Amino acid sequence: MEIENGWCLVKTELGELLDKIFLQKTTDSKYEFDSILSVEEMTQIGYIRNFPHLTCITCLISENDQKRLSNGEMILDQSFRPQGINFSLLPAACYKVYLKMQNIEIEEKKIIGCEARCFRQEDKPLDAFRDRNFTMKEFVCVGNEVDSQSHLDFGVDQISMLLCALNIPFNMVEASDPFFDTTSSPAILSKLNPVKQEFLFQGHAIASINFHRNYFGDKFSISYSGVSANTSCIAFGMERWIAMYSDVFGDSQTALATQRKVKTLFN
Repeated sequence: MEIENGWCLVKTELGELLDKIFLQKTTDSKYEFDSILSVEEMTQIGYIRNFPHLTCITCLISENDQKRLSNGEMILDQSFRPQGINFSLLPAACYKVYLKMQNIEIEEKKIIGCEARCFRQEDKPLDAFRDRNFTMKEFVCVGNEVDSQSHLDFGVDQISMLLCALNIPFNMVEASDPFFDTTSSPAILSKLNPVKQEFLFQGHAIASINFHRNYFGDKFSISYSGVSANTSCIAFGMERWIAMYSDVFGDSQTALATQRKVKTLFN
């Protein structure tokens, strides 16, 4: 999705507003991550097993093919076959948080803000709200079960307040991730014990509320007071908000003025 100058400013100030809402203590952390995962990290987070159809990887070009491409004997087209896997592209910003915190024990809850350019090989039609690469901004809570649930409750209240103040119609629904194998144990468990809610604008998900319980605490050996930590995250697709603003406000100047006015409600 291409964003013009005016909308770039709206996107920047939207990020600042979300930071103001969700990063409230001096102990909170904020990171901007790169978009690269090693193949080992991609395997470790479990994404490739559950979502192989959405995974984006980078490939190695063999020395022979490098020469053929360089001298024009060969072109890059749909018939090209890679010689090996180099890296994977990040599908969600929060994975970098769990990788960063693995094998760490904490004594008090942590709220971590993170942002990254993310990539998914979308299996649905692309439009202003959906693209293969996008900016994801997330706020992750690492603590005990009560901490993680309170983080999500706060998120629901604050996002609802923000959308109401912007006079944007929305609804919330229970959701599940698009597992490749809908009969797999994780897919079935996610339906039996829902851990995801989405805020929708005209059928488009603009924010999600995710309760991981101790899944990532176990997987990455993140401990809280001697036991596996619980985690939860609140996620925003920034370009989706810009698309929503465009539909609602029409132009970037009106969107920016409205957003700045609403910002004063959050202290």
